[in-house]
Order: sequence, then C-alpha cells, then structure tokens
Amino acid sequence: ALPILKDLEYSKKVKEWAETYSKMDAASAAAILEEMTGDTDLVSDILLCMTSKQRAAILAEMDPVYAAKLTVIMYPGKG
Repeated sequence: ALPILKDLEYSKKVKEWAETYSKMDAASAAAILEEMTGDTDLVSDILLCMTSKQRAAILAEMDPVYAAKLTVIMYPGKG
C-alpha cells in the first residue's frame, strides 16, 4: 500500500505545482521549468495537470528542442 500513498502524495504535489506555474506569466514559468532539465518527467507531469491552453502558452515560450522533448514524454502512445 505504501507505493500508492507515495503516488497520491506525488500527484497532489504535482497538481499544486501545476496550479502555481499556471498562475505565472507563461514566459516566467517556461524559464523556470526549462531549468529543470534533469527532471523532464516531473516537468511533463506538471504540464499535463494544466489546461491545454495554459500548457500551450508555456510550451510556446520554451526552447523548441526542449518543448519537443517534453511533448515526446507526454505523448501517451510512446513505448
């Protein structure tokens, strides 16, 4: 049961961060999230918790190569 609790806690934190970043200016949020290059899975999870409009605004402000990398991670059909 412990991994489930851990997953729930993680999901809750990700949702809180998504809410925080979605309230920021898109360029500022993009700049911060881009610095998290070693944790693209976390960045992807945060972006997936946002509305598509919020996610689009942030991805548009990112470096295209990094935004593309995140999109591949978020794409459900991979693997």
